[in-house]
Amino acid sequence: MFTSIKRVFQVLVCIVLLGGFSLTALYNYIDTNEEVQARLKLSVEDAETRVDEDAGFLEKAGALIASWWKSDQLVAEEAQDKALQAESSKKSEEREREHRFNETQYSENDDYYGSSN
Repeated sequence: MFTSIKRVFQVLVCIVLLGGFSLTALYNYIDTNEEVQARLKLSVEDAETRVDEDAGFLEKAGALIASWWKSDQLVAEEAQDKALQAESSKKSEEREREHRFNETQYSENDDYYGSSN
Protein backbone atom coordinates (compact mmCIF):
# COMPACT_ATOMS: atom_id res chain seq x y z
CA MET A 1 0.00 0.00 0.00
CA PHE A 2 2.75 2.42 0.95
CA THR A 3 4.72 1.66 -2.21
CA SER A 4 1.72 2.40 -4.46
CA ILE A 5 1.19 5.79 -2.75
CA LYS A 6 4.91 6.44 -3.13
CA ARG A 7 4.76 5.58 -6.88
CA VAL A 8 1.70 7.80 -7.42
CA PHE A 9 3.50 10.67 -5.70
CA GLN A 10 6.61 10.09 -7.86
CA VAL A 11 4.49 10.07 -11.02
CA LEU A 12 2.78 13.32 -9.99
CA VAL A 13 6.13 14.98 -9.26
CA CYS A 14 7.45 13.84 -12.66
CA ILE A 15 4.36 15.21 -14.41
CA VAL A 16 4.75 18.56 -12.64
CA LEU A 17 8.46 18.72 -13.52
CA LEU A 18 7.84 17.81 -17.16
CA GLY A 19 5.07 20.42 -17.35
CA GLY A 20 7.38 23.06 -15.89
CA PHE A 21 10.18 22.21 -18.30
CA SER A 22 7.85 22.19 -21.29
CA LEU A 23 6.30 25.54 -20.32
CA THR A 24 9.80 27.01 -19.93
CA ALA A 25 10.84 25.65 -23.33
CA LEU A 26 7.66 27.03 -24.91
CA TYR A 27 8.26 30.46 -23.36
CA ASN A 28 11.86 30.52 -24.62
CA TYR A 29 10.75 29.46 -28.10
CA ILE A 30 8.16 32.26 -28.25
CA ASP A 31 10.53 34.81 -26.72
CA THR A 32 13.36 34.21 -29.17
CA ASN A 33 11.35 33.86 -32.40
CA GLU A 34 9.82 37.09 -33.77
CA GLU A 35 7.64 35.30 -36.33
CA VAL A 36 6.04 33.23 -33.57
CA GLN A 37 5.49 36.38 -31.52
CA ALA A 38 3.65 38.00 -34.44
CA ARG A 39 1.56 34.85 -34.98
CA LEU A 40 0.71 34.68 -31.28
CA LYS A 41 -0.27 38.36 -31.19
CA LEU A 42 -2.57 37.93 -34.20
CA SER A 43 -4.01 34.74 -32.72
CA VAL A 44 -4.77 36.40 -29.39
CA GLU A 45 -6.44 39.37 -31.12
CA ASP A 46 -8.55 37.01 -33.23
CA ALA A 47 -9.49 34.90 -30.21
CA GLU A 48 -10.51 38.01 -28.25
CA THR A 49 -12.90 39.06 -31.01
CA ARG A 50 -14.50 35.60 -31.18
CA VAL A 51 -14.94 34.88 -27.46
CA ASP A 52 -16.93 36.78 -24.87
CA GLU A 53 -15.10 38.21 -21.85
CA ASP A 54 -17.26 36.20 -19.46
CA ALA A 55 -16.46 32.89 -21.15
CA GLY A 56 -14.74 30.14 -19.23
CA PHE A 57 -11.07 29.20 -19.41
CA LEU A 58 -11.62 26.17 -21.63
CA GLU A 59 -13.65 28.17 -24.15
CA LYS A 60 -10.96 30.87 -24.28
CA ALA A 61 -8.21 28.28 -24.63
CA GLY A 62 -10.15 26.53 -27.40
CA ALA A 63 -10.58 29.79 -29.28
CA LEU A 64 -6.87 30.56 -28.91
CA ILE A 65 -5.93 27.12 -30.22
CA ALA A 66 -8.33 27.52 -33.16
CA SER A 67 -6.86 30.95 -33.91
CA TRP A 68 -3.32 29.56 -33.71
CA TRP A 69 -4.35 26.78 -36.09
CA LYS A 70 -5.37 29.34 -38.73
CA SER A 71 -2.51 31.74 -37.96
CA ASP A 72 -1.03 31.26 -41.46
CA GLN A 73 -4.17 32.85 -42.88
CA LEU A 74 -4.08 35.64 -40.28
CA VAL A 75 -0.45 36.46 -41.09
CA ALA A 76 -1.23 36.54 -44.83
CA GLU A 77 -4.18 38.86 -44.23
CA GLU A 78 -2.01 41.13 -42.07
CA ALA A 79 0.68 41.31 -44.76
CA GLN A 80 -1.96 42.09 -47.40
CA ASP A 81 -3.45 44.83 -45.20
CA LYS A 82 -0.01 46.38 -44.69
CA ALA A 83 0.70 46.29 -48.43
CA LEU A 84 -2.65 47.91 -49.23
CA GLN A 85 -2.08 50.55 -46.57
CA ALA A 86 1.41 51.33 -47.90
CA GLU A 87 0.06 51.58 -51.45
CA SER A 88 -2.75 53.86 -50.31
CA SER A 89 -0.39 56.17 -48.41
CA LYS A 90 1.97 56.29 -51.39
CA LYS A 91 -0.89 57.29 -53.71
CA SER A 92 -2.12 59.95 -51.30
CA GLU A 93 1.40 61.40 -51.02
CA GLU A 94 1.66 61.52 -54.81
CA ARG A 95 -1.72 63.25 -55.07
CA GLU A 96 -0.71 65.74 -52.40
CA ARG A 97 2.61 66.44 -54.13
CA GLU A 98 0.88 66.86 -57.50
CA HIS A 99 -1.70 69.19 -55.99
CA ARG A 100 0.94 71.21 -54.20
CA PHE A 101 3.06 71.85 -57.28
CA ASN A 102 0.22 72.27 -59.76
CA GLU A 103 -1.79 74.74 -57.75
CA THR A 104 -2.79 77.77 -59.81
CA GLN A 105 -3.34 80.18 -56.96
CA TYR A 106 -0.39 81.96 -55.47
CA SER A 107 -0.23 83.36 -52.04
CA GLU A 108 2.58 85.27 -50.42
CA ASN A 109 2.15 83.08 -47.36
CA ASP A 110 3.32 80.09 -49.42
CA ASP A 111 6.84 81.53 -49.70
CA TYR A 112 9.46 80.38 -47.29
CA TYR A 113 10.81 83.89 -46.91
CA GLY A 114 8.18 86.54 -46.53
CA SER A 115 8.29 89.90 -48.24
CA SER A 116 10.17 92.78 -46.64
CA ASN A 117 7.19 95.19 -46.83
